[in-house]
Amino acid sequence: MKKLVVLLLALLMLAGCAKDDAGVPDNMQLASREDVAYCLYVPKTWNVNTDSGVSSAYYSSTDSSNVSVMSYYPDAESMSIDDYWKLTETEYQTAFQGYSFISSETTLLGGRKAGKYTFDLTVGTEQVRMMQVIAAYDSMFYIFTYTSAPETFDSHIEEVQTIVDNFIFR
Repeated sequence: MKKLVVLLLALLMLAGCAKDDAGVPDNMQLASREDVAYCLYVPKTWNVNTDSGVSSAYYSSTDSSNVSVMSYYPDAESMSIDDYWKLTETEYQTAFQGYSFISSETTLLGGRKAGKYTFDLTVGTEQVRMMQVIAAYDSMFYIFTYTSAPETFDSHIEEVQTIVDNFIFR
């Protein structure tokens, strides 16, 4: 009986892995852990960063363009995506020099309505361009962030859009 239970558990684990592998889009790899509420897929050419505990990946050692996903549990139950962005934008303006808003639009993240915000800011002495896609799911905000040097930002935007398009809430 004990052997049967062990065999059954092993089969269930294998079935779970097979299910995850079968759902990975072509030429992409999973960049998120199983204990988060989403699947973040990035191109196979990107490097998945498993050291930080945050779902993230970067382009290369010579081009530090990167993507990450974080979650935020709002204090107010009725906070909208726009309210969250206004709060975040104020924090960027206070904490970083060189903040400059570029654009915003409505989009989708994981099939859910999301806000997409693009802006520049200075981190230390380095100027960066960021795009954040913010969606609400299961009482949380999920923030997908693409960060790059302004001069390389557009060179990865199609891959980043593919990453956003393949993002899935579980």
